[in-house]
Formats: sequence, C-alpha cells, structure tokens
Amino acid sequence: MHIDADYPSQNKFVMIKEHTVHLMTSEIHAANIPERRECQPTPVIEDRALDLDEAERTIATSGGIPFPVPNPTFLPDRLIKSLTPVFLIRHPGRVFPSFLRASTLIGATVAGGNASLYLSFKWQRIMFDFYKAWYSCPRGAESARPGRENLPIVIDGDKLIDDPQGQIRKMCQLLGLDPAPVQFSWEKKEKFESPAHEVFLSTIGKSTGVIKNKDSKPLNLEEEAAQWAKEWDKKTAQELKIRTEEAMEDYNYLLKESI
Repeated sequence: MHIDADYPSQNKFVMIKEHTVHLMTSEIHAANIPERRECQPTPVIEDRALDLDEAERTIATSGGIPFPVPNPTFLPDRLIKSLTPVFLIRHPGRVFPSFLRASTLIGATVAGGNASLYLSFKWQRIMFDFYKAWYSCPRGAESARPGRENLPIVIDGDKLIDDPQGQIRKMCQLLGLDPAPVQFSWEKKEKFESPAHEVFLSTIGKSTGVIKNKDSKPLNLEEEAAQWAKEWDKKTAQELKIRTEEAMEDYNYLLKESI
C-alpha cells in the first residue's frame, strides 16, 4: 500500500479495514478467552519517530501522553492515536454462521481452537471502550479532529444493508467527509488472489452492489438454530446458538452506540 503525504491537502484520507481480533496483543487474548490455548507471541512494532525532529522524537519515544485505558493492541501509541475509529458490527446470529460457512471450507469448526477468537464481540467492545476513554479525557479531546464528540463511530451492518446511502451519508457528515465519491455499485470480480480470498470475499466479489436482506424480520435465534441444524447438525447448531447468546451482551452494548 502506498500512502501519499499530499493526501490531506487533496482532501483525501486513508481508510484501513481490519478485524479487531487481529490487532489485540496475545495478553489481551489470553485474558478474555476461558479455554487454554497456545498463544502466539505478539508482534513488536517499534515507533522510532523518524518523522519528528530530535527534540520531539525524545518526547515521543519516552512514552508520550499516557492513555486512561492501556492500549490493548500491538500498534504503537502514536499510530493508534492518529486513527479515526469506525466500528462495523452485525448481529452475531448472522455473523457467526456466515463465518462458519466460509471457514469450514478451509478446515475450521465451530468448536476449533480459534472459535473463541472469531466467534466473539469482545475485541470490538475492548477497542471501543479504549477509544471512548481516550476521547473523553482532556488530552484525547485535544488530539482529535473536530467532531471528536462523535467518536468512536459504530455502524450496524443491517442498517447499512437496508439503507447504504443514508448510513454512509450520516457517517461522512459526522467525520466531515464528502460522500459524493463513495461507490454503491462496482464491477463483478472474476478471479481471486487465492482460495482463501475466494472463500471469504466471493459474495461481495461476485456482486455488483449491496445485496439487500432477504428477510427484514428481527432475527429469531430459535428459528435460526433449527435452520443451522439442517445445514450442519444439532451439535454444531447448539454450539453456534451458545456462542451467539454469549456475544449478545457485547453486541447490544455496541448497537446502542450505532448511528
């Protein structure tokens, strides 16, 4: 990825999309997963502050301004402060079976070693609370761009699917961005970089626009579990149901903050 230093003067901004679970330190993972599992070492990213002059560099590398809540990620503090957080969530009863359908094709199971990592909304909530605390303190408020009272932003996936233009327009308004360049249709993709890319990206890649929900009714977990049992088996359906129920508190916590 190439980032042009002149982007801000062109009224352009870099958007980076990542799953919050992939940003957490191994210590955060271990503290929030009940099962014992093999932890991978946390990657080390060192901020040498080479973009600053010597005096500023000394301040930056000596610790800088402390956070009211410790940084839960392996990203350097200066980088995490510079990001504008936007969280995209969706009902776990839709997210979890979708993840299982895709990941089953590459050998994963609902009870596998990584299930507690991916079938959870803990990481989004931890990250949300971290940023909420930062923007609520005087130093964090000073560091943010205008409109920081709107941060962190949460977008609910079902609202986004039902009203993509309205949700994007609202987000852009809160961030002071022009929504005009946003595309709501695109060319269908014929080839994917790898089998894993095709597994997880084929739905959007083979589409030409936002695919509306087939059923706009509120999700009924008992009915969904019955369908999961037909699609997989009763044991898998029960495990998915339990995982969904466990994630609902964190999901609802974030949902009430959605735009």
